[in-house]
Amino acid sequence: EMAWLIVAANWFWEQRQFQYDAGLWLVQLWPHRQQLATDLRLALWIILNASSVHLPEAFQPRSRYRDEALALLKDCSDNLLQSATWSIMSWDATDFSQLSMSMERAIAFARLARESPGLGPEFCLFSDCVWVLGTELSGYAYGLAERGELARAETLAKESFNLFLAHGNRYERSGALGLLGHLALLQGDLPQAHKLLSEAVTIATTVGYKDVQCNWQPLLGLVTLYRGDMTAARQCLTESLRLCIEVKAKHLLARNCTYLAETALCEGNLDEAAQWLAQSVGHQAEPDSITTTELQRLWVAARLATAQQQYTCAATLFGLADQAHRQIHDAIAGPMRALADAALTTVQTRLEPVVFVEAFAAGQQMALEEVFAMILVAQPISGGVAD
Repeated sequence: EMAWLIVAANWFWEQRQFQYDAGLWLVQLWPHRQQLATDLRLALWIILNASSVHLPEAFQPRSRYRDEALALLKDCSDNLLQSATWSIMSWDATDFSQLSMSMERAIAFARLARESPGLGPEFCLFSDCVWVLGTELSGYAYGLAERGELARAETLAKESFNLFLAHGNRYERSGALGLLGHLALLQGDLPQAHKLLSEAVTIATTVGYKDVQCNWQPLLGLVTLYRGDMTAARQCLTESLRLCIEVKAKHLLARNCTYLAETALCEGNLDEAAQWLAQSVGHQAEPDSITTTELQRLWVAARLATAQQQYTCAATLFGLADQAHRQIHDAIAGPMRALADAALTTVQTRLEPVVFVEAFAAGQQMALEEVFAMILVAQPISGGVAD
């Protein structure tokens, strides 16, 4: 009975930020999981992973239960559970190619699930083909967008949006709307980005979907900044900062701090920009891979160094940014690219050609972790937000 209660209440707990409560129930039930049927055990394994950040240290790392899940998959005939399991397994991928393989498999199983009978309603979300497929499409699209594969990301995001739209799922389509707004920003279409992100944030705020709001409101603040309204941008980013702290999402908190650094930089407040940048790095100093988000942070750091007249340092940062941008297919356009290009031109004119070439080349050989460590040394965090 406890297992079925967890399956039934899990989505409610997540949306109301009660994952800790789910964790307490799981901790009590988990030692007895061998007594449960295969499908129910697999559903609980998925919930365990989704709630892992809120579980005690004894349950970390979650990857230690991967072999158990793979064994359960062999005895599971339900396509939707197979899909959800492969989607969760993508979280532990060591690189994007491995993640992509898991997500492609998850989406394929979700498509198959729509064509055949599945689990009964007692499995709640695990029997909802539209929800599983739609969220997997938008989740995978987000990963593709972060790595510069914008065309493929847009195709999947539109499919997710249209799927939820056709079934009247206003709540769930906010994620796809935000992603389409993100893609519009990366391509430099500020009016479209503002429209889509505003709608996504409005829906998320109305229904209390804080995770989605934390994801897209910082980007709405950035778009507002680039459209020239610094006051509204700062207000939007300050509010989203509070939300990111509340939901304890460090990667989103790091991104929000980057955008506050960008705001301060555009206002000419260099000391404040340096503090926000240091806080961003403090929240996420060891990124998993090169993404559009990490490139934006590099560009802010390089432009800040330029504004501080630290031209050799700026040239080094621009060198790493150039290498990073190539890895994500030179995907970023619009204001963020234009501002970086303008600062790079300034650096080139202020340095001797030989000095610039050497510093730029040195940056191309560096790793993100090295640069972020340098930022923390140069600008220790003081008076910042709490974790």
